[in-house]
Amino acid sequence: MQRNILKTTLILAILGLYFNSWGQNKYVIMGNRAYEYKQYILAIENYTKALDKFDGESVERNKVVFNLADCYRLTNDQRKAEINFQRLVKNRYADEKPLVYLYYASALSAQGKYNEALPMYNQYLVKVPGDPMALSGKASCELSLQDTVTCSRWIIKNIREINSPDDDFAAVYGDNKFKMGATRGDLFR
Repeated sequence: MQRNILKTTLILAILGLYFNSWGQNKYVIMGNRAYEYKQYILAIENYTKALDKFDGESVERNKVVFNLADCYRLTNDQRKAEINFQRLVKNRYADEKPLVYLYYASALSAQGKYNEALPMYNQYLVKVPGDPMALSGKASCELSLQDTVTCSRWIIKNIREINSPDDDFAAVYGDNKFKMGATRGDLFR
């Protein structure tokens, strides 16, 4: 009798582990498919669900985090991209995939964190010498740092009425009002 209970318990434990890993792989597969078809928002949702089911640090987890960070980069969410690329640098995944350094540096410089971006560009250039994207990004950071110190003849003011955290572009003045193309939700209400 005890033997049957032990066997049943062992079988249920093995099946539980199998289905748990299958559930995590399901979200990774769906995330990869969405990523492949450039459906980055859907990929972010699936990768986030998959990461919730991962236990510990692993190579597979780092691959999922890389794809998640890349989705954030491609959807122009530089803050979340920075967080995930930083996680990959700390996990030493960047040593395996140097592109992490480049994308992390790019996310940092897009947010104006030029002092933090320069070492990442340098680390990438050690791994991939002469890469034009890294050289351009590094030069851009150096010029931006130089300009913020020496340039004082311009005064920049934030006009809150027309500025937003969303993507605004093509502002045109006509009919005594501003018109613009944008991804702002408040424009469509």
